[in-house]
Amino acid sequence: MRQYYERELKVNKYVTILIPCYNGEKYLPDLLKSIEKQTYRYLQVILIDDGSTDNSKNVFFNWVSSINDKKIKPEYHYINHSNQSAAINEGLKYVKGFYLTWVDADDVLEKDAIYEKVLFLTKEDYQIVYNNAIYYSEDLKEPNNLVFNYKINEDYLFDYVFKGYIPCLAGIFMMKVDVLKKCYPTMKVPESDAGQNLQLLLPPLSYFKCGYIDKSLLKYRKHQESHSNRKRTFLESKKRIEDFYNLLIELIPYCECSDDYRNLAKEYFKRENERLLKETANIGRKEYENRNCNIL
Repeated sequence: MRQYYERELKVNKYVTILIPCYNGEKYLPDLLKSIEKQTYRYLQVILIDDGSTDNSKNVFFNWVSSINDKKIKPEYHYINHSNQSAAINEGLKYVKGFYLTWVDADDVLEKDAIYEKVLFLTKEDYQIVYNNAIYYSEDLKEPNNLVFNYKINEDYLFDYVFKGYIPCLAGIFMMKVDVLKKCYPTMKVPESDAGQNLQLLLPPLSYFKCGYIDKSLLKYRKHQESHSNRKRTFLESKKRIEDFYNLLIELIPYCECSDDYRNLAKEYFKRENERLLKETANIGRKEYENRNCNIL
């Protein structure tokens, strides 16, 4: 079956998979198994250990020792704990692939995830592509009713990502490495506590066409420990909004867009702060009502 896929593609260009990992011991084995099962085999797998204090390193090296396919090229790199974008920057130093994708350590790729995207970028006149994703429970047994499964008109995709209207999930995008080099000649993205997805996506989306595969090729694990889903205090949530706003402002010079996008960033900042205030007000009211019920 794998030979069939490779014959159909008629390419053996490497795909670099970047995996920023901080204390991913619990979930990392599922991701690594899914990578080993990929029907496209020319893979450079770079795990960037963001200062983990658990057994993530041993999990990765145990997986490396079990691999029998020499086409898969695993690498491990360690940095002192910082954030996901710093980990991505460390990984970008070692990219040797023709294509680039990145995935969170707690998610899982469907077996044709890499193949489908490589096939698309080989046959179609696009430089970037994304696919659907399904949200799963923590044990990956139950799909959630929240699904990322819609196509955005390519003329509006940059705007939708910039305005925060769609989730930019790691693992659903793939691009040609030259695309990122055009946007970042030094192959270094701006670092931010807000993450790494906007840095990797916004400048390329402003310059290049992005295609769409109407297939679910990623299992996105929903759990409280993940960076995007963990519970935050009001002040932590407010800082996160500020971090995203500051990152948008910092990314505008890297994008092919007008300076008017500074106003769009301000609109995002205002909208998200209003949403946060409304949510906390509702939570406070509910707690107050429950407290009164208990008293009565």
